[in-house]
Amino acid sequence: MPYINQVSRKQIDGHIDVLVDSIRGSDKLEGVINYAVTRLVLGTLKPSLGWSYASLMKVVSTLECVKQEVVRRLISPYENLASHKNGDLLEFDDGEKWSIELDEIIYREVLEETNG
Repeated sequence: MPYINQVSRKQIDGHIDVLVDSIRGSDKLEGVINYAVTRLVLGTLKPSLGWSYASLMKVVSTLECVKQEVVRRLISPYENLASHKNGDLLEFDDGEKWSIELDEIIYREVLEETNG
């Protein structure tokens, strides 16, 4: 969960902002992000005695949690809106409706935060 306290955020946000600004204009954006994230995760999680199965699983777990948060906060609301707009798949249309109104509110808030 990325919701660290405000004191911890203040310690790293300036550094992250500089990194984001330097990456944002890259013509190979995805590759540069992959490079930066890989270095960040491996550089901070690598144990002083070297890698073990357990420490490698911490790397995978950290990256998986980042992915799940993006899916939960951005992709799922977007998919739910598309399903509502275009119609659900027949296999899922069993009369049970998702809380589309809540997803729409959350998605709008995420867009506002993202677009600043």
